Amino acid sequence: MEKKIYNQDLYPNLLDKINLTSLEIVEQTKSFKLVFSRIKDKRVEWGMQLPMFVPAFYDFIIQNGKVPSQVDFYNHYIMSNSDFFHSGTFDKSLFPAIMARAYRTYPSLVRDVCFNKYVQEHISGYSVVYNIDLDVSEGIDLMLSQGDNHFAINLFTQTNRAYAGRAKKAYRHTPFENVKYIDFPVNFNGSYQNGDFFLYWDAEYQQLISKLS
Repeated sequence: MEKKIYNQDLYPNLLDKINLTSLEIVEQTKSFKLVFSRIKDKRVEWGMQLPMFVPAFYDFIIQNGKVPSQVDFYNHYIMSNSDFFHSGTFDKSLFPAIMARAYRTYPSLVRDVCFNKYVQEHISGYSVVYNIDLDVSEGIDLMLSQGDNHFAINLFTQTNRAYAGRAKKAYRHTPFENVKYIDFPVNFNGSYQNGDFFLYWDAEYQQLISKLS
């Protein structure tokens, strides 16, 4: 079987297309109010394969030069996947449950892009790459490279649900043979609170640095 080798040239860095600093992301989002709904539908949660949330989130930032609100994110997600959601076979009664799921996902997307930009701005001697294919297809939240040394960072919160999700994520993907995988569970106690958001910030950055040494 052919070895699976990571080649950085095959994964363009989306962070270089985001013309926002981590501090600008903080400033833009500190007044955003997060709203959540208890609506859930088994079909939306487990019974169907929805379009991924991640591409729409990053597409909005790159197109508009700002972070979307929850409402902006959901609307852009539906618009970006209009062929799926406005086909004659789609059950439109599912929209409230899809909105609720998108709203629940949204804070972690903001948290990740803010931290990724923070790492890119502060780390020395490493290239810092976020790529949607690496995220979705390979389960890698952030790739740090120093020459031929590559480190796949997998961020998740210290909850039972997150640990279970991390285990499933690891099982689904065949690892690159030339990459060291670093699981990075984070406890929100002491995390930086920015309005309604809990963000990864300097404390988590220092933890990440310690894991690379």
